[in-house]
Amino acid sequence: MTTALTVITLPNPFAITPSLLTFTTTDGAATFACDGMTFLIAQNSGAGATITVSSVAAPRTGRTGDITTDAIAGGGTIRIYQVFSPSGWRQSTGLVNVTVSNVSVALAACRIASTPQFGGVN
Repeated sequence: MTTALTVITLPNPFAITPSLLTFTTTDGAATFACDGMTFLIAQNSGAGATITVSSVAAPRTGRTGDITTDAIAGGGTIRIYQVFSPSGWRQSTGLVNVTVSNVSVALAACRIASTPQFGGVN
């Protein structure tokens, strides 16, 4: 069964309240919305494990492969993956597909908040 990750939106630079980072465990597969603003965090609390993220065919970027069996050491190791561009990662479902080799790997999908602009001052 595939677990749908709830995407957490990070606070913008002017926010006064932080976001709670919530990790979700899966039974081996997960998905999250691919909007070009979302990245993935993985934490492995058990023994060594691997993650695979499936790409789509012929992305415009020229990249020609998946993130294949990326090893994550155990003992609480955290890995942060890139923002996933729709042109290379969005499946026909509109989602990014992630596979983990061990149920001890917990995942979090985080969206970068849009930054409001105020009179040219950031």
